[in-house]
Amino acid sequence: YKTNMFYFTDDTFTINKQRVYELCSMLINDESDFIWGCESRADVLNDENLVIALANSGCRKMQIGLESGDNDILQKLRKHITIEEVERAIQLTTKHGISVQISYILGHAFDTKETILKTINFVKYLEKEYGVIGTCSINTPFPGTEQYIKAEEYGMKIYAQSWDEYKFDNAIISTKDLSTDD
Repeated sequence: YKTNMFYFTDDTFTINKQRVYELCSMLINDESDFIWGCESRADVLNDENLVIALANSGCRKMQIGLESGDNDILQKLRKHITIEEVERAIQLTTKHGISVQISYILGHAFDTKETILKTINFVKYLEKEYGVIGTCSINTPFPGTEQYIKAEEYGMKIYAQSWDEYKFDNAIISTKDLSTDD
């Protein structure tokens, strides 16, 4: 197809480090000079040798899920990461020439106006300090997800009446601390 660029859309792409090292080795040994990107969990990227292998193989863009800029919210969501780990991953990737895009979600079941402001301020800090690009979504509990199933238990109300309303920029819920307008 005469392309030299590609992107892995898989937020667990780097979980299997051996597979990533093998891919990086293949790309380094290939003479096509591929430029590529992928998604990763922050905790995996705290391995500088892995980040170096990614950069040396042509990885130039990384998308990392921040989810929230508040460690209490991350713990309640069972994300198994901290904002400190996210920042460390960003430090390492940008140090080795990989640009970073972070994604975060506002309106988690446990969010308050204060935790949302904390998240926004943390993203602004990361943008200024490391040149990351922050992308935001509104919490959208799709049918079948834990938040959808446990909405009442989590103090959430879901107002969507059709699939057309399930968009990441459309507030379809309220929580015990936030209205849809918030």
